[in-house]
Amino acid sequence: MLDQWSSSGTYFFQGCSLDYLNKNRGYFGRSPISAVDYSQTRQTPSGRSCSGKVTSLGYNPDADGSCVLNEAGDLSAVEPYVGQLVDNGGDTQTHGLRLESPAVGAVPFERCPDLDQRYHYRKAGSGGCDIGAFEDDSRRAKSGVLSFAAKEYFAQEADVVVKIIVSCQGGSEGAVSVAYFDTGAGTARYYSALADYQQIVAGVLQWSDGDSSDREIIFTFLLTRVKSAMKPS
Repeated sequence: MLDQWSSSGTYFFQGCSLDYLNKNRGYFGRSPISAVDYSQTRQTPSGRSCSGKVTSLGYNPDADGSCVLNEAGDLSAVEPYVGQLVDNGGDTQTHGLRLESPAVGAVPFERCPDLDQRYHYRKAGSGGCDIGAFEDDSRRAKSGVLSFAAKEYFAQEADVVVKIIVSCQGGSEGAVSVAYFDTGAGTARYYSALADYQQIVAGVLQWSDGDSSDREIIFTFLLTRVKSAMKPS
């Protein structure tokens, strides 16, 4: 399962492989409604894939039609032809896809998430990505490594600002992010009457799929001080 969360009593499944949806147990708990987006639902020995109200957001197959799917790309009463739950690589087990599966290449790239459940890149092929938590004929995403562009940054009295550069190198497949905040643990201070710089507001640097351009964290000086070296950490 790739994504599953609840908001106001509604569970949302995206890029998942689901064995059965029931409004009173299992995936739903006590929620009467779920929304599914490019997820697989397979028929179980009970004879039904779904029970309760299911809202499709498109590109979902269910084995017996009980999910009543009718949005763009939905495949109602269609056998998804998925394999057993086994180790297909990654940190969790997944349902692989058989060659005849209608889930293969069924989702347009503009609707695809960047990665599958195993952190394999979904957009390396042509035509579209696969429905469910498993991307067939794929490889581990080359997302790159985030690092500071320099070990030290030297600032002069008149510089006013110092820009700490964060680079993404070695790949750009899939969205990545890193949070930053000011520890206040260095010799420079922001919290006293003799503050050296303006406190940095905590934030998140983000890179979208395909983006490897540099990002900046900016320090602003408040007082005229002697030349100093700043070491990012």
